[in-house]
Amino acid sequence: MKNKPLLLGALAILLLLNFVVVPVLEWQDEAITETKNLQSKIDKSQSYIKDLPDLLKYKEELDLSLSKTKEMIERYNDASRYQISKQRQFEALFKEHQLTMSSSNWRDVVKTDNGSTFQLQVQFNGMLNDFIAFQMQVNAMRPSVTITNLGLNIRGQSAASLGSMTGNMVILFNPAESVDAAI
Repeated sequence: MKNKPLLLGALAILLLLNFVVVPVLEWQDEAITETKNLQSKIDKSQSYIKDLPDLLKYKEELDLSLSKTKEMIERYNDASRYQISKQRQFEALFKEHQLTMSSSNWRDVVKTDNGSTFQLQVQFNGMLNDFIAFQMQVNAMRPSVTITNLGLNIRGQSAASLGSMTGNMVILFNPAESVDAAI
């Protein structure tokens, strides 16, 4: 029984440790972990802030590139007027390259998310070297204009000439629909 006060004192110390010291230590550990997490976020934020001028410059370059890409895409607000305009443009282009357009007709318009795909089917004839120049000029019109279903019948080739040809193709026009765009 002499040990009873000693044992009660030890029990009091253990209870004090369990209910006071242990929670304080756990709180300190949580505070240290939270401080480390916050420091990591601060370091990341400082890194972003340091890189901000480069990121803004990159954003401006992307905006400029997007703007140029949008300018390259044709727009229309009246499908019939657009078709007439494109048909006249390509008739002039064929004539410029000394190619004869023997027939042309529009296929059904295919609706897309951004507008429509117009398809002009053309039969033509002329010299192959003139057609090559024509083809290069049409390729420069991408992405709004592409040629598909190209078929050529070439004859009369020699060492001095690529020969003459007859052909047919479908010219695809992919303009974006726009309410306020002029043709």
